[in-house]
Amino acid sequence: MLTRLRTFILFTLIISLTACKDENETFINFNTALFGTWQFASYQEDAVIYERAEALPEEKGAFTFKQNGELFQRSIAGWCATPPLVYETVKGSWSKINGNTILIKTPGWDGTLEMTVEIVELTPDRLMIKYQYN
Repeated sequence: MLTRLRTFILFTLIISLTACKDENETFINFNTALFGTWQFASYQEDAVIYERAEALPEEKGAFTFKQNGELFQRSIAGWCATPPLVYETVKGSWSKINGNTILIKTPGWDGTLEMTVEIVELTPDRLMIKYQYN
């Protein structure tokens, strides 16, 4: 009887722990996959999709992630997004917060801009992110 009770408790504990697992969580290999240049491709609901690029484009938003935590961002110069758009490249930094979340810091027109970003998908040619707003 005691063996059956122990087996039941162990089984219940295992089921409880595995039931709490987040099935949507994907672990990203930050050692190689993120490094390089990514240019804006499209939006998908609340996510932004980037595709791998050889260099920062002249007239499109983009990021270059370096292994040492440096970041180069190609973004709209100034605060107005009314055409014709003018793009500039700014130097910032990035760091891994935890899991698939990174912090991006870049200079902005009103000071330092800090963006918390969740990496939803990362393949050799595609980067899908969601900006997390507090």
